[in-house]
Amino acid sequence: MCTEQPILYCVSEDAVYVRQASIPDGVWKRHPVARFGGDDRLWRAHEICVRPSEDASETRVAVLIHYAQVDKPLGPDDNAPVRTHTGVLVYRDPLMQREPLFFCVSSDSNARASRLAWVDCDALCYKVGRDVVIMSTATASIEHPETYKSIRYSRHFPRKFGGLVIPEPDGVRTMSRKGHTLFTPVKPALNKVFGLGKNTSPALLLYQSFVANETDNPSVDEFRRRLQVDETLHTAVGTCIEAAETEPSVKFQQLLIRAAGFGLRFMDADQDVDGVSPREKYTALARTLRVCYTLARFKPSEDPVRMPITPAEMASLDQWGGDVLLQRLTARREHRLAFLIAREMGWSPALVLLDWARLKIGGSAFGDDNTEALLKAIRPKVEGVPGIDFHSLAQAACDAACQSLAQSLLDIQCRPAEQVRLLTELSLKQEGDEERVSLFVSALAKALSSGDSSLVYDVIMRVLMAEEEAGVYLKLLYNDTEGIEPETMLAVEADSQTEQVVAKTRGVWAAIMMRSGLWEDLAPLADSAEMHPHMLADAVHTGARAEGDRDFKVVVSTIGKWGSEWKDTQVPLGDITSMQSDLLDVQAAQSKTTRLNLVGLTAADTLYWLIRKQLRDPVRKLKKTVSEATWRHVHTRALTDEKRFTELRRFVGDLPKPVDLYPFIDVFIEHKMAGEAAELISKLSDPVEQCRLYIRAGARPALASLLKGLDVPLLQTLLTETTEPNAKAMMLQVIKKKTPE
Repeated sequence: MCTEQPILYCVSEDAVYVRQASIPDGVWKRHPVARFGGDDRLWRAHEICVRPSEDASETRVAVLIHYAQVDKPLGPDDNAPVRTHTGVLVYRDPLMQREPLFFCVSSDSNARASRLAWVDCDALCYKVGRDVVIMSTATASIEHPETYKSIRYSRHFPRKFGGLVIPEPDGVRTMSRKGHTLFTPVKPALNKVFGLGKNTSPALLLYQSFVANETDNPSVDEFRRRLQVDETLHTAVGTCIEAAETEPSVKFQQLLIRAAGFGLRFMDADQDVDGVSPREKYTALARTLRVCYTLARFKPSEDPVRMPITPAEMASLDQWGGDVLLQRLTARREHRLAFLIAREMGWSPALVLLDWARLKIGGSAFGDDNTEALLKAIRPKVEGVPGIDFHSLAQAACDAACQSLAQSLLDIQCRPAEQVRLLTELSLKQEGDEERVSLFVSALAKALSSGDSSLVYDVIMRVLMAEEEAGVYLKLLYNDTEGIEPETMLAVEADSQTEQVVAKTRGVWAAIMMRSGLWEDLAPLADSAEMHPHMLADAVHTGARAEGDRDFKVVVSTIGKWGSEWKDTQVPLGDITSMQSDLLDVQAAQSKTTRLNLVGLTAADTLYWLIRKQLRDPVRKLKKTVSEATWRHVHTRALTDEKRFTELRRFVGDLPKPVDLYPFIDVFIEHKMAGEAAELISKLSDPVEQCRLYIRAGARPALASLLKGLDVPLLQTLLTETTEPNAKAMMLQVIKKKTPE
């Protein structure tokens, strides 16, 4: 609801319950409905209908109640007839504290009222059998419940199939197999144009002037002169625009919007009405009506039912980005129409393009043989569009057995963690050892290049969890070629990158076994493993704790070998041991004090959770254990996941220059923070890239300022690759100003 405090309602047979949702342990207040009308009838509640409003005093609550009366039988052998009485209780406040208005609306032996819905603040609609009744509650009184006005549409619904009564933002729509009808109240703007009686409103004069101009009537000059003398032309234009927005008839809707356009010809370009430009309102309404006409006349190929929609409903959809409408169109496989509507209304086409790309990938019957064609068809349309999730597209390609396409999509905009996870899943799905090893090594290469050792750990553990598939991987790690296909070994030996990746992975695997105390399996890795300094820190600390173990000599010799290989590293062995000790101390302390189980996590993952929990002292202590790039990545991810954007803006502002700003720009664009994104985009050096990012962020003022400084050839190049309507209009305007006539 849209009232000041959200209200919850519940209906039982004998009462209606209400309470404020903002009070967690609030008490449900009971409003009995058993006795109304001043007699002995015992009413039962059936339905409740709420019309919310921003003003609580305008909120209305209606309760549909029934009473079954058993009449005397006509004869001794006849059954007693049952007559159903229907009433409506109307409460004029959301908490139902005032005395309700009571209406006895129906007394029918065959049917009872149902499908109660609000048409307007003082009008209700309900269904009785095949009929639709609209009743007014404005002139009702408690003493005389029968004093109300109503309109009954007999045989409105077909006999066999019934119908629905659906509330809409601007009225009520009834739907059945025969068709649909919209019941909407007449708005004041329409009364000013087509109202009965003596009508001298400026809007009517403008409408008559337009009709006279269309029929070449000379009285058009007289109408226009009267409007300009009275200085009411701007009022008439605004009223015609409002009337066109609420007029249900398409014919008169078009006449009203054209009359408003006729009046705009005689107005100044910069003249505003109540601080709003009538030209902007006219353009926005014309765009909305164009979409409404398209949907109303549109007949999908598989479903003959049209999609009627009013401008008021389009306005409510516009607040949410039009996702509901676009989802319905994509469900009917009408992606082109959905894309055109999204572009016309200025909505994000990401939902449409994502669904289209998934269907394109899923419908491919050629597997990897069709990779280039699919990538060529998909990538130009989806790349650079905000909100496109390339990981989900890669997952769709994985499900469709298009491994090459999945890898190509992963390389576009996916994070390393997503790339590693999907490549590992692809590896486990392969039937041949050669393809399996190739994807496994690709996943390890991505994990190693990211600098996050936890990703390497995840890859190995995912493989080990799939016991049937783990054999070939473990043999590669232990340099055991027995049982591996010759073609697989030839592929591994021919690729130097694969050999290097496997060697580095042996070091990670050795550290994992050290943590687990698997000293027997450690010796075969001593001669072939390559250890990173941070992994060496794990080994040193593990070796210190393993003193007295029977295989301690193996650990010490292995650590000594790796230590001699890394003696020229920038991080001394003593500092590495200190860093690892700090990490373990912080993890143990947090497990005791905050019950946050961080044991076994890497320094980056530990920092991530500490930042999310706002534990500043441990964060300050562990910051020195990771690189500056890892620190920026972890800090940004933690603040973004917690939606602490104020801290994120402060963090970005304090970063040393120069620094890679693209990850921060993507975060701000993803969360629709145009101002913050524009501030970072302005620091980039490439004006073309700035223009593209401004369009993605929706930063129109910054884009307009940038376009003024670009030359015409560059603007024309940007114009050809831009699909956003407002950006194209701005570019055309700048090109027109810079091009001599």
